[in-house]
Amino acid sequence: FRDAIYILQARNNLACNRLEVIFLAAGGMLGCVLTAWFVGYFVLLIRCMMFLRDRDREEITHVKAALATLGLPQQLQQRVLNFHHYLSLHNNPVAVESLFRHLSVPLTTELRLYMYRKLLRHVPFFKTASPRAINFIVLSLKDIVFSPGDLIIRQGDRSRNMYLILKGRCEVRDEDMNVVKE
Repeated sequence: FRDAIYILQARNNLACNRLEVIFLAAGGMLGCVLTAWFVGYFVLLIRCMMFLRDRDREEITHVKAALATLGLPQQLQQRVLNFHHYLSLHNNPVAVESLFRHLSVPLTTELRLYMYRKLLRHVPFFKTASPRAINFIVLSLKDIVFSPGDLIIRQGDRSRNMYLILKGRCEVRDEDMNVVKE
């Protein structure tokens, strides 16, 4: 056995003692186990990525089928498809839910404070709010994605929501749909 180890290592001399043989055998087995673990982990990662890609494709196929049966105008169909495509690339609700599922409240708070740090720095309301109020608000925030052209809220509508823009931009329009502020 020890001679085989040296032959595999392309060494000319043979193992001198039992301890050296045990060390070489254990090192070889450990190397095999670590290599198998790494390859297995890599294969699992690839399979997960393929599963997510296939799931997104299946969802888009269902959306396309629903749009076709509704007989919607082509422009509206394209807006809906663009929205779903954007969500699949940039806003994966399953991943976000998995991220927060079992976190403690302090860790969730810290993570959300980090995620919304730019917003907290630039919105005047947050500059004067107490840390306790900021924590409460940050834990209550829910991300919502709107497509270009979506109406978010009308002047005079009652709402229990506060909208803060993380990405993109929106326009404020009056009753005649004239841009009041960008």
